[in-house]
Formats: sequence, C-alpha cells, structure tokens
Amino acid sequence: MSDNANETSSSLVDNVYLDSSDLIVARYDKWILAVTFFENFFARYDSILSNTAKDYSKLVKHFSTDTLPQFEVSPSSNNAGAVYGSVNSEADPNRKITGVNSFIELLKFRSSEDQGKLAGLETSIKEQILPEFKKFSSDLSTKKKDLAVEAGKHRKELKKLGLHLSSSISKLQHSIQVFESASGTGKMDYKNDPYMLKRSVSLHGTELIAKEHNHIDFLKREELSLMTQEKRSLEFIQLIFADVANRIAAADAIFPSSFDSLTKTLSSIDLEYEWKQFSEVNKQKLVSVEDNEDVSAANASADQKKRSLNDLSFPNDHHPATEPILEGVLQRKEGKVNKKYVSSYYVITKTRYLYEFESNSPKNSTQPNTVLYLPECSLKSLNGPDNSKFKIEVSGKDATQAISVIKSTLILKTSTYDEMKTWFNVLSEVSGLMQTQEESRLDTST
Repeated sequence: MSDNANETSSSLVDNVYLDSSDLIVARYDKWILAVTFFENFFARYDSILSNTAKDYSKLVKHFSTDTLPQFEVSPSSNNAGAVYGSVNSEADPNRKITGVNSFIELLKFRSSEDQGKLAGLETSIKEQILPEFKKFSSDLSTKKKDLAVEAGKHRKELKKLGLHLSSSISKLQHSIQVFESASGTGKMDYKNDPYMLKRSVSLHGTELIAKEHNHIDFLKREELSLMTQEKRSLEFIQLIFADVANRIAAADAIFPSSFDSLTKTLSSIDLEYEWKQFSEVNKQKLVSVEDNEDVSAANASADQKKRSLNDLSFPNDHHPATEPILEGVLQRKEGKVNKKYVSSYYVITKTRYLYEFESNSPKNSTQPNTVLYLPECSLKSLNGPDNSKFKIEVSGKDATQAISVIKSTLILKTSTYDEMKTWFNVLSEVSGLMQTQEESRLDTST
C-alpha cells in the first residue's frame, strides 16, 4: 500500500465476513432433536396406554356370566327377575347399589368405561398427536435444508467475488511496478493502465460489498426467522402437552393431575427464554443480535455491520499512477452530420491515455467506449474568434478496436472558455504537442 494511503480505513481484502448460517443450521438440528424427543416420549406414553388398555380389556373379560356370583333377588324387589352379572342385563350407573350384584354390575360398567376411555386416548395420541410431531419435525428439516442450500450459494458467490478482487489487486500491483520502472514514459497497453486497473478493483470491490450486504440481509432474515421459529417450536410443544392433558382429563384416566402440573410448569417458560440464551452466548457470531430483543433493533444491528467502499482501502489505493491528471464530464458531438451533443466522462491518465466512459461509476461503466493514446493523436482547438464555441478536436487510433484503419475523431465541447483552455492545455502537454509547437515557433523565428 502506498505511504499516503488512509491509515484509518479498513482493508478491502482482509475482511472476514460474519456467517452465522452454520450456527443457525446447528440450532435447527437442536430443535429437530427436541421435537423428536417429545415425539418419542408420547409414543412411549402411548405404548403404556395401549398396554394398560389391553390389561383393562382382560379385566373386563372376567365379568362374564359364568364367573360372577348370581345372588337371588327377592320377588318383591324392584329388581325381581333380573340377575346382575347376566349377559343380557344392562348396567345403569345411576341405579342404587343394594347388594353385591348391583355393585359388581357397576364395577363392570366402570371398568368397561375406563377401558374404552384408555383405548380412545391411546388411539387419539397415535392418530392425532404423533402425526403432528412428524409434520412439525419435517417442516423444521425443510427450513434447515433450504437455509443450508442458500447459505452455500452465498458462500460460493462471496468466494468467487473475493478471488476476482484479489486478482484485480495483483494486476494493479504489477502495473504499478511496470509504470514506476518506466518512469511513466513508455507506452503501456491501456488495459494495463494503473488507472483502469484501479477502476477494476473498485468495480470488483463494489460487487463484493454488495454481495456482502445481501449476505448480511439474508442472515438477518434467517436469524429473525429462527427467533420466530423457536417461539413457535416451544409454543407447539406447550400446546401438545396441554392437548394431551385435556384428553387425559376428559378420559378421566390415570394421573391427570400429574399432566396438569407438567402443563402448568411448561407453560410458565418464557417463549423467548431459549432464544435469549442462544443470542447471548453467540452474540459475537450473529449479525442481527447484540443485546437486541426487538426486530427494529436487530435490523439496526445488522446494518451497522455492512461495509462501504468509501471507508475501505486496498494496496496501491492512492498510488500516484492510479490518479488521473484530469477528469470530468464533457459533451461529445455525435457523428459528422448530426449536431447533437451527448455527455460522457473523460479521463487523462499518467500513462497519457484519454478515456471516454459513459459515467464515472466503475459499476455502471466497466469498460471505456473510446481509448486514445495521446502522443499518437492530433489536436486542435475549434474555438471561435470571440471565444464562444469552447470546442476541441482530438483524432487518433481507438485502442479498443482490434483493427482500426480510420482514425477516430472526438469533437468535445466544454461549458466555459476556461474549462476548454484547461482541457486543451493538458491534452497538448500530455500529447507532446506543446513542445512541438514551441520548437516550431523557435525554428520560424530563427
């Protein structure tokens, strides 16, 4: 880097951009593992219910007629003619218990009812709860996969742009060495002009930074999406526990209070607790989280990490060979007949080239429209006697044309006489015409 480089600016090439995509992917893996854990828990719990329902079914089978005592009923009783425990008798849970028969019949009814509730609960968990876990886990896996694929594309593009930038900087370094060894007097290919190569560095730097900004925005969206997804995941598990607790309570099955207590405890967990812990531990690796809890603050945090080309430097950024002698917007006449003038950006470099660009932006004008090597050009002023036209004519071979027999002629117009005079004098000096005209004048005087 040259001695007069901005020592306070950051390096364009040494930046290690933040990439939290692997961290986010690993975080998705943890939530997928958590969802799978709870799915397996309820699958095992469902297995317990299934086994319990089978045991209840065995219990109910013991209430067959030939295994129950059949105590006689008094003829004067309201239950005359009915023997509890018979196959044809129908249980009435509201009937007054008057003896062993009625109690056994009620016990049979309650046992059968409990067996049906357990079987229904087991079926509902298997057919409704477990599929929800599978779907939620599948959605998380899809999000993780999409993120990983997109992050891979971003990394690949950033690496490619970084290589282009490094190559441009190396070419600029080489051209500076050639320029300095020739003391700026020899003719260089315009494509190796330090000024042109610096424009190339600026172009690739702009493209790289734009991609970095896009990558930061991508990471910001994914981190905020993960924050929302974490809330949804915990809320999903909470709702599942509440749902199962309600089903157990409705089924009046075993240990409903246990599930009720678990549900209340689980519901007390802050939806953002895990995210806060995660962001606190990894705040140096995330682009959108630095003690920020709201989306607007997260956006501001991410935007602060974006780089600007104006604040960065690179090797030979300020080398004299890359700085133009003169540059600015001039008007050029279109064609020989057409009187219309169009504005373009013109640059005279230390290597004595005159460049014509559509604009000063390397991004919008990557290559020059016209390149003239001034020592091989003719030059004349088209200014009127009253200094009113402000025109200059430059003729020479256009270096952008591989085969050029006819010379290119540029008729350039400035806004003021002083501006025209400045451009004409610099063009004359760089092309060597000033010295030639002076020698001619001296020869004539002698």
